Amino acid sequence: NERYEEVPRHNSTKSNSFLFVVSVGKYKNLSFIPYKGSYFTRIDNNLVKEYNLVVWKKSRLTGGADANRHRTSQVIIPFFKTGNVITHNELAYFSDKSFIKVEKRAIGGFIGLDFLREHLAIVDVTNKILYLKSNNKNKVTHYSDILTKKGYKIISLGRSPSGHQIIIAQINKEKPTDFMFDSGIPVTMLSTEYAKKLELKITKRPIVGKGSGGGKMEMSEIPTQKFIVERISWSPKQIVATDFKYVTIGMPISGAIGLDWMQAN
Repeated sequence: NERYEEVPRHNSTKSNSFLFVVSVGKYKNLSFIPYKGSYFTRIDNNLVKEYNLVVWKKSRLTGGADANRHRTSQVIIPFFKTGNVITHNELAYFSDKSFIKVEKRAIGGFIGLDFLREHLAIVDVTNKILYLKSNNKNKVTHYSDILTKKGYKIISLGRSPSGHQIIIAQINKEKPTDFMFDSGIPVTMLSTEYAKKLELKITKRPIVGKGSGGGKMEMSEIPTQKFIVERISWSPKQIVATDFKYVTIGMPISGAIGLDWMQAN
């Protein structure tokens, strides 16, 4: 009796990103990324201005793993539609996301954990499919029996004080530690501090990229290490280290598990 809807997506052949089709009022065919690294849904500034969305006085300091921090307010989205799932008066925070382009396509924003949890989201990472429950008033069915018979292992996720998802992992034979579970990043990351603590070799020339807040991020490559979650071992082609001091989720973390780990497993 559980009815889930497959959300239409924009195919991304060259980038390891999820792009799903969202309508915000009269603006259709917008690209939004389901971003577990963001608890709240985010919408680009330009859409707020063009659609003349109602802005609340309530504000918060937002940003990503970069040093950029922005004071931003909530907006009310009267009509928010993705697939056959429609919500009215959806709350979101707005900020400049125009610098984020996937295959030259600007995104409209991020679908946050708040929305994904509200609609009991199921993400098929390998095939890049997002399922949302069309009517979330019914009792939730647990799929553990079906999945374990298919060979899947159940791994419990924790939750940080900020509401972000946490998974316990270990590098090589080191003590297991806390990582953020983040579908918004394509490559798994370690904090530079943690990498130095483990005395891992770090490349001297960092790669400069942009964080979700629009600021510059320096990322250094680390040679392949064993990455273990619940005895499931994975040796990625690439792991990067970056400064995690700006990641504020109410608890210390040693890194973030990205789409590469999810797809490999």
